[in-house]
Amino acid sequence: MEMMFGLLRASQVIYRRPFRAVFGQHYAMSSSSGDIKSSFSSAQERVQKLKSEPSNDVKLKLYALFKQSTVGECNTPKPSAIKFVESAKWQAWSQLGSLSSTDAMTQYVQTVDQLDQQSTDSSSQPSSGASDISGSDLSDSNTDLLVENRSGVCVITLNRPNKYNAITDVMYDKWINALNTASADESIKLALITANGDYFSSGNDLSNFEKAFKEFKGDMNAGAEQSAKILQKFVAAFIDFQKPLIGAVNGPAIGIAVTTLGLMDCVVASDTSHFQTPFSSLGQSPEACATLTFPFIMGYSRASEMLYFNYKMKAEEALNCGLISRVIPSAQFKTHVEDWIFGANGLVNTCYPKSMQFSKQLVKNESFRMRLHEVNKEECDTIKHRWVSDEYAIRNELSDSYKLVKLHDNSHLIEDCALLLNQQWNRSLTARLHTLAKSCDRFPLSLVLIDSNNQVVGHVRLKRDANITPYHCLSSSSATIESLVVAKSFRGQELDEVDEEGGGVLHPVFVWAAFESRFKDSMYSSCD
Repeated sequence: MEMMFGLLRASQVIYRRPFRAVFGQHYAMSSSSGDIKSSFSSAQERVQKLKSEPSNDVKLKLYALFKQSTVGECNTPKPSAIKFVESAKWQAWSQLGSLSSTDAMTQYVQTVDQLDQQSTDSSSQPSSGASDISGSDLSDSNTDLLVENRSGVCVITLNRPNKYNAITDVMYDKWINALNTASADESIKLALITANGDYFSSGNDLSNFEKAFKEFKGDMNAGAEQSAKILQKFVAAFIDFQKPLIGAVNGPAIGIAVTTLGLMDCVVASDTSHFQTPFSSLGQSPEACATLTFPFIMGYSRASEMLYFNYKMKAEEALNCGLISRVIPSAQFKTHVEDWIFGANGLVNTCYPKSMQFSKQLVKNESFRMRLHEVNKEECDTIKHRWVSDEYAIRNELSDSYKLVKLHDNSHLIEDCALLLNQQWNRSLTARLHTLAKSCDRFPLSLVLIDSNNQVVGHVRLKRDANITPYHCLSSSSATIESLVVAKSFRGQELDEVDEEGGGVLHPVFVWAAFESRFKDSMYSSCD
């Protein structure tokens, strides 16, 4: 959840026709320049046809390797810290140092090969839905979070390995329900939280922010308020869980996947694990009662290093400071956890459930639990304000870095708009300029998105249309988006599609915000 308002990925929508891309670019290299260049070109085509979307980390890796292959060593100034998208790309590219073009191409091809193989493997295997030997199925058809009652243990498994087990809104809801249900279920003795894949969890899924932003039509305060309520409810489910709660951390954990460990009763981790809470680098603040539990567990100084300074703690250090109780070699991790809990001498067969439950009530008594709820509320109130603060990167990008203007009031931008459009849809420049010159207040209307340097980064053209659904309506006189294009360097990782008739339009979030904040009152009225 700490990433809920973390990184606003500029939308990769190109309105007018369906289009797939990675980082919004279709690159072509001559196959005659050698086998590696031919393989490199082929890999760029293959990556666009993957059956499952790569994680953000992998996308950044591909972006950096592509730039290193085609441009060479990073040669651009470091972007402003408030521009997360540009900064992330720059950081990924610059870390490659003096890696040769040939080596970069080779690594790019190898990465795509791995993605291809993972996609093939996942499509050839049947889905592993949660089983329930007691006959009470706690899961549903969504397999991103598996919930199973196994021999009296509520096993909650994060199951998005290709997304580093990033937590979606749907997963938060299921997780809350699973904990609350298991807490009240007399057949449940304890709960186990673990994950499939190499990562425990990379924290909050970045798409949660886009959904909240669209739901509240760009109203950051309303989105922050709603997100804080979800966060408080999620953490409360951990606080109120009446039975032993065990964490089996199979790999790296980030953000809320780390802070919630302080609310668990026992945590074991693989030796491949590390723990990081990058709040200050995101302009945010801690959650999940970590401001109380971390100093209590590991002491004030180490807790401060984790919560204030983005410190990445390795598994052995986490063991030494008390965040986890044991470190297990990764090759033995699953077997060790299985035997520890379900083996002949495991917890299920050797520990009486009521004894464990009453012992927990003594360790975490009512007054301590109430204090946790107070801290949870305080933290959620604080982070809600952080999400809309001046330090918060997205707020700055939306309010300070971009501005939406009418093209006919800024005729000096017409040529730049024409060039931007022709990058996507090639056409005679003269004809393009003639079309753009028709922009006026009464439609067709061209709006231009410019950055703080008055550079054109996006263009949207509105036209009158009497036969559209209310969702697409922008004015009382009926208008629809005819086309929208965003500069390639400002596109993110996902693509929305629209057919030729304009069905299924989804507005890029930063353009929609500009519509709402700058033109709603003066130019159009939203439909009911």
